Amino acid sequence: MTAEELKQIFGRAVPDRGKLQEIRLRAGKPVLVFMDGREYMVGREGLLEPDADLSPVLADPALIREILGIFSRHSLYAFEDEIRQGFLTIEGGHRVGIAGKAVTEGSGLRTIRDISSLNIRLAHEKPGCGDPVLPWLYENGRLQNTLILSPPGAGKTTLLRDVVRQVSNGNRYGPGLQTAVVDERSELGACFKGVPQCDLGMRTDVMDGCPKALGMVMMIRSMAPGAVAVDEIGDREDLEALRYVMKCGCRILATVHGSSPEDLKKKPVLAEMVREGMFSRYVALSRRLGPGTVEAVCDGELRLLAGKGCQNEESGAGSPETEGKGGGFGSMKYIGILMMAGALAAGGFWAADQWKEKLELLLLFRQMMFYLKGQILYANATLPEAFREVGGRYAEGRSGFLKEPGAFFLRVAERLEEQGDVPFPVIWKEEAERFPPGFPLEAGDHKNLLALGENLGYAHKDMQERTLLFYLEETDGSIGFLKREMESRTKLYRCLGMAAGLFLMVVMA
Repeated sequence: MTAEELKQIFGRAVPDRGKLQEIRLRAGKPVLVFMDGREYMVGREGLLEPDADLSPVLADPALIREILGIFSRHSLYAFEDEIRQGFLTIEGGHRVGIAGKAVTEGSGLRTIRDISSLNIRLAHEKPGCGDPVLPWLYENGRLQNTLILSPPGAGKTTLLRDVVRQVSNGNRYGPGLQTAVVDERSELGACFKGVPQCDLGMRTDVMDGCPKALGMVMMIRSMAPGAVAVDEIGDREDLEALRYVMKCGCRILATVHGSSPEDLKKKPVLAEMVREGMFSRYVALSRRLGPGTVEAVCDGELRLLAGKGCQNEESGAGSPETEGKGGGFGSMKYIGILMMAGALAAGGFWAADQWKEKLELLLLFRQMMFYLKGQILYANATLPEAFREVGGRYAEGRSGFLKEPGAFFLRVAERLEEQGDVPFPVIWKEEAERFPPGFPLEAGDHKNLLALGENLGYAHKDMQERTLLFYLEETDGSIGFLKREMESRTKLYRCLGMAAGLFLMVVMA
């Protein structure tokens, strides 16, 4: 198989190149493509399902070397700096991930030799995809500090790229701004020999391949921008750099992993940003209607401005009046007082126990997802097999609400086996909404569970792993929050319950 022959096969197999996202070549393995949210093998006449009996096209080492030579213009030495980062950026903004024999020098990586795997990720620009949110990013003609958040593969980088372009060029809501892009992973600008291959606007300067925190400070000092854009913030150094940028009077456009603005409060560094009011706009994306679905635009206090879901829900849990105006007769009155006091005290203990149940449930889900990850990645189990194994293991010997997660996995496994024509995300969503009344799963944690099903059903194992890791990260945040709050709140609820009971006895006696 030669590169030219593979090109001709692709011409027949994939007529619409615009939908193509990834091409994976592994020595001695089938050529795989990822498009429209699904993984396919490449046959000589067309695309094949991963479990097809037909013979796929195999990638041999000679083909990989030939393709790599074409991408590097037969001079890998010229791309040595990029190879050390594990990828090449080629003309057009496409990125080629590589894997093979790592050659180390001291504690660092010198180069990669005997390259045996290529992951060709095709760059896609979507001019105009920022139009729906752009009106909400300005106030009185001034760009607002904006944080875009989404799960992996939901379009946050694509949206940020188009917003940067429109901010730089100017638009109906505000004048063009001198814009600095710090592109640590070469994803925003997709620079080739220092020149951005993606359109980031006429007033945009790009610092490519530079660590975010360092790059932000450098661009402020050297290019005097009016706005700074950066992808995937999250650590302490990023926070300090953002503070520096804002003190200089610059606007910030940034992205972060997350499913809703409220989830930011569960991550220490991001929660600090929210408390300080560093961002006055939050844009939440999902894959619900395809990548780039805008779920909500919120202001700096997480109040909903547009969309449908990320507003803080203020429960109208007012305290109903329980005033009793006389009418008691003798001992019956005091019996009633004691019963009401006991009920209030018991309510305090019940409220405390709710926190314990929520923590136990999340810890159980976390264990199950770790086990599921091992079944998929290392045991090479199919999804029905993996869910049946995990569900059976964690349903056995448990009772009450702790038995429900295992039963949920078993229901999913059964439907996957019996209803093969029904998409996995549909099955997952329907079964996740069948938890019994009173099931101690918070709305945000239930939302994370639903989001897990959007990407887990793909045959693409890398996407499955990223999806599970993202869910585990979100769950760890919830667990940490519950552990920190449980001890203090448990004591508070119990004391308040007992105090309210005693107060009622004194007042009504």
